[in-house]
Amino acid sequence: MKKTFDALGERYTRSQAYLDLALKLVPEDDRIHSWAIANQLRKEKVATGKVSDDILDGVMTLVKKNPIFHLFNALTMSSDFDFGPAREAEILKYTELMAGKDSPCWPPIFRHGEAKQCNTTNRTPFAFQGVTTYMGDEFLKTAVKLSTTDPEKSKEYAKQALGDYNRLEFFLFKGKTNKWAQKDKLEERIALTEKFVDTGYFDANYLKTRQFLDIYTCTSCHQNGVAKDKLWVELY
Repeated sequence: MKKTFDALGERYTRSQAYLDLALKLVPEDDRIHSWAIANQLRKEKVATGKVSDDILDGVMTLVKKNPIFHLFNALTMSSDFDFGPAREAEILKYTELMAGKDSPCWPPIFRHGEAKQCNTTNRTPFAFQGVTTYMGDEFLKTAVKLSTTDPEKSKEYAKQALGDYNRLEFFLFKGKTNKWAQKDKLEERIALTEKFVDTGYFDANYLKTRQFLDIYTCTSCHQNGVAKDKLWVELY
């Protein structure tokens, strides 16, 4: 086990060296800041099993600065690490913003201005599928947490989760969703959440399984992606 931890730690250390260099070369690229702090979080989690408040607060600062990109990075991290009640509440607040009609990404089609930043690209052909599922998952996790203390509110959030999941089956998006490599995991979420809405029962252990967490990979959005331009660095 120690060997596995050491190998992961080395990988994260090397990644950080490249990310630090990228931050110096293109500090204006907002994405690199998110990738860098995500790498720091994963490295610290592997090394100690914990994550410092400075890193968690740094993630939230980025979310508040630009939720269009940083919220979804935060959702991947919070999928399997507890950010604490206050930060989790902030993540939920921004998820509700991004999922509603006040979202800077609204409308989902025929976008213009700032909303164009939310479009899929040749790098992220399945960003809509991945991001929409991440938001549904945040509502589902919230519903599960509230299931014993506030069943009525829990059901509302479960319905919101189901709304996000089912949106991907809408006729405008269904064709691409059918080609999505993670579609089987989406279908499973829909079935379990429908049962949750109908019966009020949900096995919270499912949220910790690989079947649930496997969707939180780069390929969820980048499946079949092609980058026409890359950052090339000559090292001598």
